[in-house]
Amino acid sequence: LYSRAVAIPALVKALRPKQWAKNVLVVAAPFAAGRLLEPSVAANVAVAFVAFCLASSAVYLLNDVRDAPKDRLHPEKKNRPIASGQVAPSAAVVLAVVALVASLALSTLAEPALLWVIVTYLVLQLLYVFGLKNQPVLDLAVIASGFLLRALAGGAATDIAISDWFLLVAGFGSLFVVAGKRYSELVTLEAEEGEVGQTRSSLLSYTSTYLRFVWTVAAAVTVMVY
Repeated sequence: LYSRAVAIPALVKALRPKQWAKNVLVVAAPFAAGRLLEPSVAANVAVAFVAFCLASSAVYLLNDVRDAPKDRLHPEKKNRPIASGQVAPSAAVVLAVVALVASLALSTLAEPALLWVIVTYLVLQLLYVFGLKNQPVLDLAVIASGFLLRALAGGAATDIAISDWFLLVAGFGSLFVVAGKRYSELVTLEAEEGEVGQTRSSLLSYTSTYLRFVWTVAAAVTVMVY
């Protein structure tokens, strides 16, 4: 009984509920269109939000199972439930499959287009987990696409047309966030004199100067197209 009591909080933590805040991006399109408070729109936005929470948690679980050996070498990631041994990899995989299936099933309750957005997100993220995360530049693009697809999901779930300008703002804004995250990770590891390649091999191909450049350009384009 004690082990089960300990395992449940660890499983919840492994789902990374703090990261669900990213899924609030699904309200962007309905909010910009001035239709967020319509009952049917609000209901479909809620469906999109929960579906993305489940889908992203499934990806996080699979990613942490695959990256557990490297995470143990990272100053912060070593405390993640799977890397620290609080959650068994087998339990994490089972929970990921359940979350993935639940996400797809739930997305069918809104507009049909939402299901395709969720499927696209899952395919790209699984490609990232099982290979693209080690490919420089592509890793930035795939992570940025995750933010963009969240913004698209709000429009897809509510049948609200999304303009090219909205896509540009969301896309380059996402790249700004991702480049900043990679820059922070690289600088932190260098400051702590850690071996960069041990925790994320793609970081070996980046320099702080390059990531600052991408960060700056993305910010400039975002402001300009907005």
